[in-house]
Amino acid sequence: MTTRTTPSTDVDERQTALEAFAQAVRRETHVLAERPELTWQQLHDRLQWADSPLADHLVAERERRSRPGADPWIHNHTRPRESEALIRSLGGHTESVSACAVSPDGTWVVSASSDETLKIWDAATGTERTTLTGHTKSVKACAVSPDGTWIVSASDDRTLKIWDAATGTERTTLTGHTREVNACAVSPDGTWIVSASSDETLKIWDAATGTERTTLTGHTDSVTACAVSPDGTWIVSASWDHTLRIWDAATGTERTTLTGHTELVYACAVSPDGTWIVSASYDHTLRIWDAATGTERTTLTGHTDAVYACAVSPDGAWIVSASWDSTLRIWDAATGTERARLSLPGRATAMALHPSTPMVICGDAGGGMSLAHLVGISLGPFVVTAIERNRELTLRCPACREVFQVERERLGTEATCPLPACGARLRINLFVSHPINLFVSQPLPDRSMQGSGTPPPAPNAPPSPAAPARCGRVR
Repeated sequence: MTTRTTPSTDVDERQTALEAFAQAVRRETHVLAERPELTWQQLHDRLQWADSPLADHLVAERERRSRPGADPWIHNHTRPRESEALIRSLGGHTESVSACAVSPDGTWVVSASSDETLKIWDAATGTERTTLTGHTKSVKACAVSPDGTWIVSASDDRTLKIWDAATGTERTTLTGHTREVNACAVSPDGTWIVSASSDETLKIWDAATGTERTTLTGHTDSVTACAVSPDGTWIVSASWDHTLRIWDAATGTERTTLTGHTELVYACAVSPDGTWIVSASYDHTLRIWDAATGTERTTLTGHTDAVYACAVSPDGAWIVSASWDSTLRIWDAATGTERARLSLPGRATAMALHPSTPMVICGDAGGGMSLAHLVGISLGPFVVTAIERNRELTLRCPACREVFQVERERLGTEATCPLPACGARLRINLFVSHPINLFVSQPLPDRSMQGSGTPPPAPNAPPSPAAPARCGRVR
C-alpha cells in the first residue's frame, strides 16, 4: 500500500514546524538579543526535543556543525527546565544545589544541596542512584577521593562527613569548625582533606582517621572555597574578604595574598600543571593569577551577575564558569576570550567538569541538574602528575583509569598511555606529588594502585568486581 502526502498534510507539517520554531525563538529571545551568533546553538538545544518535522534537518545540520574544524558550540543533553522529563530524571533535590563533583572514572556524579542531602547520579543516564543523609543543615560542598572510593561533604551544621562511595554509608564525621563549613577539597594522593569555613579559617584533616591536623588563619571574613595544587604542596583559598590566599600545605603558613577582586570571591580552581589559578567573584568577573608570584594575569569579563563556580579542563586549555546570570561560559585559558555560551534553565549555583571528556554538569537554584556536551571543544594531552611512594613513580591515565609506572626521565615530557585500547596522550608534569607525612598519623591503603575504584551501584545491583592492578610502564 502506498502512502501519499497530500497538500493538506504538507501544510500541517509546515505549520507544526513554524510553531515549534517560533516557540523556541520566544524562549531564547533574552539570549539572542545579546548574542545573535548563538542562534544555531540555542534553537537546536530547544528544537531537538520538539516533535516536529524539523528533526531530520536538525540531525543533518548537527552533524555538519560537529565536524573537525567547525566553530565550537554547546550541545545540551538535558531538556529545558520546563520539561517534565527533566523533573523526573534530574529533579531529585528539593532545594538549591550547592555543589557537585564527578567521580575520577566519570561514571557517576555527586551533588550537595540545601535540602540537607547529597545524591549520587548515574552520569550516563542521569538517574539517581542513592541519597546520602546525615547532615542536619544545608550541605555546601562535596569532593571525591582520587581513587573514587569515598566522598567528603561540608555543611552548615559545622561538620564534614566522609561517605563510602560504593554503599552510601557514613564513615566518619569531622568536627572542629565553629561556624558553617563552605568548601572542601582532597589532596592528590587522598591522604588529607582541607576545609574552608565561615569562621574565617581553613583546617587540614587526616583522611584516614578524621583527626584535625592544623588550622590556617589569615582571612578576615568567611572562607568560601579552597583547592589543592596538583603536587599537593600548596592550597589556595577564596574569601568574602575579596582576596585569595596561597598556603604552604606542609607548614600551614601563608605564602601570599591575591588582591584585585572588588567583591566577594566565591570560587577558585588550579590549573592541572599548577602554574595558574582562576577565581570567580560576585563582581561578575573571573581572574587568572600566576601561582608562583600571586600577580594577576588577566580578567575575564562578560557575565552580567555573580560568577558562582569555575573549573579548568583536564588539559588546562579551557576555563568553564557558571553564573547567576543563568549562563555557562567557556573561556580560552591562554587568551581569556569567551569561546562558547550556554543558557541554563535556572540560576547556576554549582558546576563540575568530566575528568576525561568535554562534558559539564551544572546545578541550579531550583534543585535541578543539567548535563551538557561541549561540542567543538577538543581536549589536548591530559596533564597528569606522578605520585612518588617508596621511591617508585606511578601515574594514572584519566581516560582509561589504569595506573602505570613512569621512569623519572619522562617527567616534563609527553607520552602515550601504554594500554593499547586507550592510547590517550599525556603531558607529564615535571614535578611529582609526595604524601605529606606531617598530616598522616597512620599509613593509608595504597588506593592509587587499585585501578579506577568502585562506582556506587544502582539500587539492588550486585557488587562490582575488583578493579585490576596497575599494568604497563610509561618509558
